[in-house]
Amino acid sequence: MLFALESPNGEFDQIKVIKHSVNVIVRFVVPRINGEYCKMSSQLSLDGMDCPVTDRLFYALLPDVKSAGQIVEFARRLRADHHPKGALIPSERLHVTLAFLGDFAGLPKGIVSSALVAGEQLEGAPFDVTFDRLQKFGHGKQAIVLRGEEVAGGVNEFRRRLVEAMLYQGLKPAGPTGFTAHITLMYDDGPIVEERVAPISWTAKEFVLVRSLIGKSHHEILGRWPLQSNA
Repeated sequence: MLFALESPNGEFDQIKVIKHSVNVIVRFVVPRINGEYCKMSSQLSLDGMDCPVTDRLFYALLPDVKSAGQIVEFARRLRADHHPKGALIPSERLHVTLAFLGDFAGLPKGIVSSALVAGEQLEGAPFDVTFDRLQKFGHGKQAIVLRGEEVAGGVNEFRRRLVEAMLYQGLKPAGPTGFTAHITLMYDDGPIVEERVAPISWTAKEFVLVRSLIGKSHHEILGRWPLQSNA
């Protein structure tokens, strides 16, 4: 037996009622919203499964063509010298995550709509970013990243204003509460020496809303907004 309800993201949810012996199991099958499970079930559920997660949404800065080439060349040398099994991030997927909206079962049209409005309403001037430190994030098969001390000021202030615009549209950043601006170069479980490296810099002149198709190594730009000086 199936029923339909209007979901918080503007799409329809399915409510599936299953009769199991003398117990009735009610499962709510909904897309993930801000990282929450896409399925909510009663305590009587015996064999519930989560919906498959297919889409990841986030705001990001993208390096310009020259800087992307420098980052890829640095990552290739690093892998050749120290991480032969490292899985490199291709130039078209290099980015600096500004705010993570969550993982979802399907594209949540309502959330995308709100995220586009938040991006459209945010204004700001271009700012410089510099990455000059090699570091590892995570445990096990970790992300090898570039970060920088000087990048924090401009990016952190812009992110603060972005989060304000998101909250105004009813959106809340998902994931860890802390924020460290970085670019992921590759994933590898080998050790690295965390050290300063030759700086890679560019001027951020735009920010984007990205749809990442999980497991398919593909990014789609859903929104793109220029940063322009008022002068």
